[in-house]
Amino acid sequence: HQQQHQHQHQQMYQMNYQQQQQQPFPTQTQTQQHYQQNQNYQQPQTNFSQFHPDSTPSLASKLSAPSPSATLTPFQPSTTTAPVVSSSSASSPASSVPVSSTQPKPVQAVPGPNQTVLDLEDVSNVGDGIKIVTTLRAYALAIHQAATPENKKKMDDTLKRLCELLRKLNAGSFNPQVLSLLSQLTAAMDLNDFGAARHYCTTLTANHWEGNGTWLIGLKRILDTTN
Repeated sequence: HQQQHQHQHQQMYQMNYQQQQQQPFPTQTQTQQHYQQNQNYQQPQTNFSQFHPDSTPSLASKLSAPSPSATLTPFQPSTTTAPVVSSSSASSPASSVPVSSTQPKPVQAVPGPNQTVLDLEDVSNVGDGIKIVTTLRAYALAIHQAATPENKKKMDDTLKRLCELLRKLNAGSFNPQVLSLLSQLTAAMDLNDFGAARHYCTTLTANHWEGNGTWLIGLKRILDTTN
């Protein structure tokens, strides 16, 4: 078996040798042409745009080797100094300065020795009702001066109620009927006719109580005290 294998190997070697001998030997001209073809061969250049159609030539050039002018700048520490905060400004914040948020209270007027709170009311627009104001102020002062410690609180409340009467009179809030009855009532008080004065007060209470009840109570107290 081994001899047969060696024999086949020799036959194959002889066949290859005969084929090589049959090929023509290259001439000098063919050898020179082959050499010149090798000299003219250039390595194909890769076209960047065929792989990236959307890219521009400038992008391809940017991907090439870096420019010799592009140099790295060495790191240099900053010479800028941080702002210095003084100890005085740091220890005294703006919030430590007290700011007053309360408004000063208006000064309240106080009646003089021969006055009451009725004298402090504005009556510049009462017109012909000034006679009503004069009579009520006179009686209010007399009652205030004659008040005892026991009824002083009640008399102070009575004067506050009459102040509302003067404010309404100055504002022109009374209709002609109320103005007429008040004029007749104070005129009767000037004549010391307290019976007639109480009659007018009763008429006012019966017909014009709505919106006038507060000062009508004070007016009735004056008449009762005077009687």
